[in-house]
Amino acid sequence: MLWIETRHCETELGNHRWKSTFGFSVLPRPPKEWVELRWGFNSGVLLEEALDRLKFFVEGRSVFDMETGSEPADCRTISLRCFSNPGQVLHLSLLGKVCALTEEQARQDALNYARELESSFPLDFVLLPLESRDDFLEATGSHFLSDQQAVVSQIWRGKVDLPLEGGVRPLIGFWQTSLRAPEQVWRALACLPDGGILNITLQPTLLGDGDRKFLETIRSKLNSGENKSLHISVLQTHLTWAEAYFKRRLTPFKKFFHLQVSVIVKDQVDNGLARSIGAAFTRDAPDQSLAGYQIVNPESSAQSRVWQEKILHLELIPPPFRLGDLADVEEVYSVFRLPYLHTEKTPLYHLFFNENGEDRMG
Repeated sequence: MLWIETRHCETELGNHRWKSTFGFSVLPRPPKEWVELRWGFNSGVLLEEALDRLKFFVEGRSVFDMETGSEPADCRTISLRCFSNPGQVLHLSLLGKVCALTEEQARQDALNYARELESSFPLDFVLLPLESRDDFLEATGSHFLSDQQAVVSQIWRGKVDLPLEGGVRPLIGFWQTSLRAPEQVWRALACLPDGGILNITLQPTLLGDGDRKFLETIRSKLNSGENKSLHISVLQTHLTWAEAYFKRRLTPFKKFFHLQVSVIVKDQVDNGLARSIGAAFTRDAPDQSLAGYQIVNPESSAQSRVWQEKILHLELIPPPFRLGDLADVEEVYSVFRLPYLHTEKTPLYHLFFNENGEDRMG
């Protein structure tokens, strides 16, 4: 039976509630088994089909109240975690969280949410429910994240600071990847000498009226040329990019999420790992140049412990500015990636399967 961890929590709404968390181990299907999932005889489109299933799973995580136009009160959240341990294959976990007014309701909602995730997760992978507290704590990385010697960093998208009347207004770039770029993520994690964790936390949200007004005000000032200093600034070259940004963010009925990417390693900051991941998730495309990425480290050991605690319990780390972690479906799809191993000859195969062809649970 699925293990559900239930405890008191303070939600963003300030109401004293109960929080329930649960998890699954995520296992890649062996290549020979996975290839049999293709439609028809053309194995060349297998990856395309698989990525479409993944995108559909991401889209399904968008939840909001249609009548009130508000975010769900249950703070439902998922985290995808990849663990690197010396001498072992990489391990993936999918964790879920919901909040409710009572302990009983929180447990029931967690069961329902777990069933929803299990029934909609891409069939290219096997989900194994975590049935004991020990397995659950291991899958959350509790021991690692509770280690005061561990170091956590966040990977944020790059930003463009626009000097407008009343002060500088930042526009955050986009998450974007390519078909093969995520391979670099798994390789970088597997090379860690002392192990580490990649954590991707996802929570549905809405672009509020205040957010729209904020963006529309910046857009209006740019278009009107109200700030003449902008036209002699190097940022003049970013106007076309900015217009594409506003169009994408302000498109009606767009689905949005809070999306945060963190890496946790032992003893010292490993910006090389963060650079490998950041570069893979902010890759330029022919029709869309990006502002790149930035690596954010905690300012103190106390802040580091707060970040670790929030990651452990599937909570969001407050972003540096209001729209700092906002992402649309396409961006989430670029970051919330899974390993696809179409053949045993791919170098990635031995990152997830040992010499006997067994994964971590084999």
